Amino acid sequence: YYSAHINEIILVNHGGISIHGAITGGIIAGFIYVKHYQLSFLKLADMYSLVIPIGQAIGRWGNFFNSEAFGKPCDLFWKMYILPQYRPSEYKNAEYFHPTFLYESIANLLIFFILYFILRKKYEKCNGLLFFSYLIMYSVARIFIEFIRTDSVLNIGNIPIAVIVSVLIICISLSLIFYLCKIKHNN
Repeated sequence: YYSAHINEIILVNHGGISIHGAITGGIIAGFIYVKHYQLSFLKLADMYSLVIPIGQAIGRWGNFFNSEAFGKPCDLFWKMYILPQYRPSEYKNAEYFHPTFLYESIANLLIFFILYFILRKKYEKCNGLLFFSYLIMYSVARIFIEFIRTDSVLNIGNIPIAVIVSVLIICISLSLIFYLCKIKHNN
């Protein structure tokens, strides 16, 4: 679609932007900012990684109000009723679904508490570890939640692209943590 409508790629008011795209955009903007002001990218990334999960936790509630990003049908006591017009065609007869927005909101709050209350002091002497820890924790949570969701935009085989991107982020982040720790150990 976008190859025929290139001008719509950046129109976030036509369906929004994935969180992976937002993180990538933030990283690019961060690189530009730190280069211009001659700051440490990793130190700034660590600082932002403490507040990004809070923003994500709050932002996911927009999915609730828009009746989107919910999961497969379920009969759990915390199930969420979805109006018929918002149900995927294959689940037209189901009424209650997993509130995956809530799962992700809670996961992001847990990530914030782990980063702020457990890892912040432990990692303060090595810039970048908080940021890459955030990326790993969010990606792990997203992998589990993604398999419950019904609205995956793009799949490669039976695997949602968000899972593939999350696995790549985990691998890259683990490699960079290993690299940063190796540098710190050698100094």
